[in-house]
Amino acid sequence: MERCPNCNARYRAGESCRRCGMELQQLLSIEMAVQQLTHQAFSQLSRREVSNAADTLSKRLTLRYDPFIAVVFDFCNSILQKPNPPQTEQQVGADRESLSNRRRESFPVASLPPTLSDRDSPSA
Repeated sequence: MERCPNCNARYRAGESCRRCGMELQQLLSIEMAVQQLTHQAFSQLSRREVSNAADTLSKRLTLRYDPFIAVVFDFCNSILQKPNPPQTEQQVGADRESLSNRRRESFPVASLPPTLSDRDSPSA
């Protein structure tokens, strides 16, 4: 913590603000817990313990929100929710065909706008 949340005075050492006298011990302990949880989560990720890291990041975000930590948390959850890859070549082929069919359905050729060469050519 760099400043008192009450009066915005610079924080120097101590359990209370030098200007307004606000008790800062509880806030300092929360800040220390945030740092410890962040370090613990990244250590877990380095050991590929994604589920544990996601739990730790969730606890960390409840103490103090940080956009970067939220992105890392979402990343962990996306890894945990990722379906297992297909096991056989037949499943891989079926998945490719299904994806190809979905692409055709999503982007039918007839719905594309005409190109410049189509507009410039004389119509029959």
